[in-house]
Amino acid sequence: MMFDNYPVINNTISAILELKRRSSSFEECVAVDGFYEINYDKNQSLEIIRIKMDKDMNVYPIVSLNNRKISILFKMLSSQDLISKKFQMMLVFHIHVFLRSEFKYDDIAATPKPLFSLHVLILCGD
Repeated sequence: MMFDNYPVINNTISAILELKRRSSSFEECVAVDGFYEINYDKNQSLEIIRIKMDKDMNVYPIVSLNNRKISILFKMLSSQDLISKKFQMMLVFHIHVFLRSEFKYDDIAATPKPLFSLHVLILCGD
């Protein structure tokens, strides 16, 4: 990990991520013709998207979003020519979208809203 030389930072990040993982649950979804879309409340900030799928499928997701939608396009990597191709079948996968309330100004510190940040974690296998 990038922060191995900084154990305090590394331990803090690990603890925060572990809390978020334990407090979340995955929802089963079906991508039709390799495409899935989900809407979310524009008044909430999107923090983490976790996608879990079978590692033996030779498929990977391309995640794109705007202020209201998350779109996931699944592509298949052809082993012959290493060119990705659109996945043309139904695909069952699991997703967890972690939203947090919109960041408000702190009356004391007057901290501005943070710049956009999003983490996408793709889990293959168990």
